[in-house]
Amino acid sequence: MNEKIISGKECSKQIRESLKKQINDLDKKLKLVVIRVGNDDASRVYVKAKGKACNEVGVDFLEIIFRDDVSEEILIDKITRFK
Repeated sequence: MNEKIISGKECSKQIRESLKKQINDLDKKLKLVVIRVGNDDASRVYVKAKGKACNEVGVDFLEIIFRDDVSEEILIDKITRFK
């Protein structure tokens, strides 16, 4: 049996490099907008990782943060601005 050790870090690097090239070849600039409500630590870490990934492949990233008590009306208004 042939065994091969695969480096997840190296695979991830290759995938991101490929994505970066594909994104750069697009006619339109891509942007990820994240609207986060509250200050949950796990959410902050997750969104930070998404921002870093976007930065690495050339996608614009915007995080909008609202307090826990934001109204549904304000959230919907903000979301519809990015349609």
